[in-house]
Amino acid sequence: GINAEYMGEAIRRLGVPQLQGQLEACLKYVEYALQASPARDAVEEEIAQLQKALEASTGFASDFLHFQISLRRRVIDSLPPAPTASPEPVTRSPVVTAEPTPAQPIQKPIAPALSAPLASLAFTKLKQFSWDQDDEWVKIYVPLSGVGVEPTQVDVRFSPFGFLFEAYNVAASGKNYQFGIPNLNDEIDPQKSSLLKKPDRVTIKMKKVKSKHEWSHLDDVEKKHHEQHKRLADSGATTAELLKNMYDQADDEMRASLIKAAAEGADKRKEEALRRGWTAA
Repeated sequence: GINAEYMGEAIRRLGVPQLQGQLEACLKYVEYALQASPARDAVEEEIAQLQKALEASTGFASDFLHFQISLRRRVIDSLPPAPTASPEPVTRSPVVTAEPTPAQPIQKPIAPALSAPLASLAFTKLKQFSWDQDDEWVKIYVPLSGVGVEPTQVDVRFSPFGFLFEAYNVAASGKNYQFGIPNLNDEIDPQKSSLLKKPDRVTIKMKKVKSKHEWSHLDDVEKKHHEQHKRLADSGATTAELLKNMYDQADDEMRASLIKAAAEGADKRKEEALRRGWTAA
C-alpha cells in the first residue's frame, strides 16, 4: 500500500522546495484514499487526465505529473478487489438478543483539490545579467530584487552545455522568474556547478571542463557562425556567398551595419569610376 516511506522517497527524488504545497496536497489525497476507498473507475479517470497533461509538460512539471500518476496507481493497488457473486445465504434459526444501539453512519472525507501542476506557472524572463571568467570558472550575475528573502524559493538545473534558473514567489513582486542558456559556449561540469544567493542577486557559478580555456561568449552562437563561415571559405565560396552567409546569420544590428557598409562601398566604387572616367577624358 501507500506508506510514509514511499512518500518520503518521492519527496527526496523530487527535492524541490517550491513543491511543498503540491506534496502536501498529495499527502492529503493519500489520506483520503486510505479512508474513503474511492471508486477504481474514478481513480483510473484521474490517471488518464494526468497522462494527457503529461504530454505537454517538461522538466519538474513532468516529474511531478509522473509522481501523481504513480501515486494514483498505488491507490488502485491498495483498493480491495472487485466483489464477486455472493453464495446462497444459509438459513439459520433466529437468535433473540438485546436490541443493539443503532450504529452511527461513517462520514467519508471529501477528496482535497490538488493544486495546479508546475506546467501552469507563469514566468517572467530575466534579461539583465553580467558575467566574467577565470581559468576554472564562469560566473553569471543576475540581479533580482528580493530573491534572497523569504518566502522566495529558487532552483537551478545544469547540463553539460546549459542551465536553467528559476525563482518562485519572489518576495519583492510575488512573481516567478526564469533565466537560462541552453547552448553554452563550451562544456561545464554540472556536479561541480552551483548557485549562490544574495538578497538582491544570484550568482550562477559553472565549472569549466576545459581549464584555462577562455570563452569568447557565453553561448555558442558566434562560434557556430564562425565555423560555418570558415567551412564556406574553405570550400571556395565566392565573396558574395560569404557576405550572404554573414547577413543570414547576423542579428538586426549587425544586418544594419552590413547594409550601411555595402552602401558606402558602392558609393566609393561609383566615385572612383567617375574619377577615372574624367581623368581619361
